[in-house]
Amino acid sequence: MKKLVLAAAIAAASFSVPAFAAEPDATLRVDGSVQPVCTISAGADVQNIVLSSSTASLGDIALQCNDWQGFTVGFKSDKGGKLTTEDANPTFYTYKIDTPFTSPTAPTVAEQTVSFGDPAFAAAAVNGVNIPLTLTDLTRNGANFAGFYFDYVNFSITAN
Repeated sequence: MKKLVLAAAIAAASFSVPAFAAEPDATLRVDGSVQPVCTISAGADVQNIVLSSSTASLGDIALQCNDWQGFTVGFKSDKGGKLTTEDANPTFYTYKIDTPFTSPTAPTVAEQTVSFGDPAFAAAAVNGVNIPLTLTDLTRNGANFAGFYFDYVNFSITAN
């Protein structure tokens, strides 16, 4: 008799334990988001470049981008890749801006883009990276006239 009572108790207990039905009675969604960040900034203006030299350090650009597919950096000269004076001086200097990622055969800084799609570099850029810039191929076109020669280079960054 004890066995029969025990078997009945086990059977009753197994039916009283709630089972997970095909449809839940309630659902809780858990989610979160990370806001997109893609910023770039240039360092201090570089002044007094020795124009008789063919290269000069331009400091770094600082960038941060958290797109998993990477990003594209563009840079464009206001003066078509030339250092010129504000007056009618016919002399100008052409130049390039090189980074560790630009091609040595890239055109002048008149307008360039560099895509950073490598997953390892994209991951590093999430926390921000500095990229060194070097002015190269500085070449005088015209007579060695006195003057203050300058250009402005604009940088942009977009997620891929």
